[in-house]
Amino acid sequence: MKETPPTLEAFLARYATEPADIKQAMLAAGMKATAGVEIPEDEPYLSLTEVTPKTGYRHYTALWRLGVKTVAENFGGRPRYKLSKVLAFLRSAECQRRRAELRHRRQEREKKAVKA
Repeated sequence: MKETPPTLEAFLARYATEPADIKQAMLAAGMKATAGVEIPEDEPYLSLTEVTPKTGYRHYTALWRLGVKTVAENFGGRPRYKLSKVLAFLRSAECQRRRAELRHRRQEREKKAVKA
């Protein structure tokens, strides 16, 4: 009996619950699997709310806090995103620095809350 490949939704659901080291391994495996795949030039522009579930985040504010607006293209005052550019940004060193900064701020707030 032939196995059916996992759906993107199933992959993202599992990805969201895994620890950081497993997430990194899952991403690395995905990058190896798609290394020779060409992204079509006619890739659609999406709103931030349309891009969010495709990246594995639950709410668009998480992407906004990470600074994804830097890869947006402006269409009459409305930012639109190409999924490939968003994914590349999320893997970038700039995004990693921003994540570390946000994590540090959250830990400082939690320390202050425990002391109070």
